[in-house]
Amino acid sequence: MDDLHFFDIHTHVLPCVDDGSTSVEQSLELLTNLKNDGVTDVMFTPHFRLDMFLTPAAKDIEVFNSFTKLAKENGLNLNFYLGQELHHHSDMPSLIKQGKALTLNKSKYILLEFSWHVKPLSYQSIIKSYTDIGITPIVVHFERFPYFDISDVALMRDLGALFQVNAYSIFGVESAERAERVKKMLSLGYVDFIASDYHKNKKILLNDAYNFVSQEYGRDLADKLLYTNAKKLFGN
Repeated sequence: MDDLHFFDIHTHVLPCVDDGSTSVEQSLELLTNLKNDGVTDVMFTPHFRLDMFLTPAAKDIEVFNSFTKLAKENGLNLNFYLGQELHHHSDMPSLIKQGKALTLNKSKYILLEFSWHVKPLSYQSIIKSYTDIGITPIVVHFERFPYFDISDVALMRDLGALFQVNAYSIFGVESAERAERVKKMLSLGYVDFIASDYHKNKKILLNDAYNFVSQEYGRDLADKLLYTNAKKLFGN
């Protein structure tokens, strides 16, 4: 890409729907920060978790429509899309089919989050529960799940899953161990998307991630992970 521009598929910047932003004003600030880091396409992906984040899909759609209108009125002329970050629950495939849990921009792809601390009894059956209904899960911030081995990525990919890592994880913002896991995944070709997972009080670092991947693995891969792969799947 001659001019750097990024498609961020994982953000928490819609106001007052999850833990990402507590006000419209804060959301406008967060969106401005994304724009300043080179983001041209923003997928809003508020949490949907049955034991914690229960904002209905209809409410997320309502907030998305009103907020993106306001954002454009404030000069933030970006491309906006809506989905949710879905924390796995046995009911989630059914909720997707009912339209009560959102796919990414009405596609056949979802952001899928696992438990942070407890390894699923059968992650293979979890992935299959989505692919059986025609949905491709994109496993988010895999580097945060310490109970998984890198070999598990290969098995899940064989079952149809894709993988997203957080840009700031590359630089050890949360831990050196997570940074090493991301770099191992990159070296093995196991990363499909790099995104910000942006919340209030968190770092973006997409530009830094792009420069790192370009230097270590080539600019073509950097373009794919931070823009092209997402644009092909979700761009209008």
